[in-house]
Amino acid sequence: MKLTILLIIIIIVIIGISRTKKKGEVQELPILEPKTLNVQIDNGINEMLDLIINNLRKENKSFLTNIISNNIVLFQLTHPSMFEITKPSNNEFGITISLNFGGEPKMQEKFQELDFSSSYKYYEYQKIPTYLKNNGTNLKNLEFEIKEILNKVYSLDNQTNIEVEIYDQGPIQYIIPN
Repeated sequence: MKLTILLIIIIIVIIGISRTKKKGEVQELPILEPKTLNVQIDNGINEMLDLIINNLRKENKSFLTNIISNNIVLFQLTHPSMFEITKPSNNEFGITISLNFGGEPKMQEKFQELDFSSSYKYYEYQKIPTYLKNNGTNLKNLEFEIKEILNKVYSLDNQTNIEVEIYDQGPIQYIIPN
């Protein structure tokens, strides 16, 4: 859990550092107030994805979404531009699934057994195995993969309630080199 919290903090700091108002000036991090949902997996995943798409897509806003069960962040959904490995050349809006398995080799093995796991890009951050996939805005595929991950990797049935925190990071802004 400490590792997951550290990863979230690092991502938030990176976002704040990478945003600029004008040449050479670093924009301050916004005060983060998440939109929090408590939803049942069966019907709540679609509700969460609709909320992300309807509120963040038009202005191409960066975001970070935590998927939480029993006060533990299981995995995250982010704008694809938050990771170089999934960043589209035009910073187009999309939803990236981000899974890390620090200290959880059994969970990683369960994930690797999923038919779609080979479509994820693998990298290690400070020796933490991480898998990323930019799903664009294909809601049907996103909903399917999220439910499969929750069901088969984390052994949660579709009647389980999960907490979702959606952090609006504001519009994607480009770094202007010095």
